[in-house]
Amino acid sequence: MDFGSKASARKDQRSAAERILAQHIKRAQKTSESHTQLAIDPSMLSYGQKRMWYLHLMDPNSAAYNIFSIAKLHGKVDLDALRQAFQALINRHPSLRTSFQSTANGHPVSTVHATVGADVFVVDDPALPQDCLDDFIWKPFDLGLAPLLRAIVIRNDDDTCLMALVIHHIIADGWSLGILHEDLQRFYTAALASQTLPVTGNSDFSTFVAAEKAWIA
Repeated sequence: MDFGSKASARKDQRSAAERILAQHIKRAQKTSESHTQLAIDPSMLSYGQKRMWYLHLMDPNSAAYNIFSIAKLHGKVDLDALRQAFQALINRHPSLRTSFQSTANGHPVSTVHATVGADVFVVDDPALPQDCLDDFIWKPFDLGLAPLLRAIVIRNDDDTCLMALVIHHIIADGWSLGILHEDLQRFYTAALASQTLPVTGNSDFSTFVAAEKAWIA
């Protein structure tokens, strides 16, 4: 099965700035700045996430910040293995297990859940495949419910089908979708071979948020 895809990254202003900051963080870690203790708070949002949160509050039924990729899958798809791979993807990346809420004073906070269940929606031979795909892609997210990532497989025959990943921009960008596709393909291959899949991830976005705050301060 080939996970080759074309990703859409509408409204992707955040990604370039964050990659520049990530490069700054890496350079800092190689210098005398590396001894600086960051004030890490897992509930804190980045400045870009805060902006996205308030935009969401203004129009919670909008899907304007949904970003997606669509892949054409070739060959027979093992749905059990694909579902295992998708769950492993959620387990691997803490951002995919993150939800967002308001405090009593109206400030946004994030919560990284230890476990989040996930599934792959499957539609067989729909009468209007494009309409089915559009309805799935442009369904708004509830930022209070993780995961803020959805997957669907639309099957027209046994040899080819379409798969779409949809994610809210508050936790990812178009560039990130490429990484998710690579991980998903790797986990799918492992699931087919009955190999061990990751239980939890080791990347922590809260470290980035703390570094961003320290850098801008």
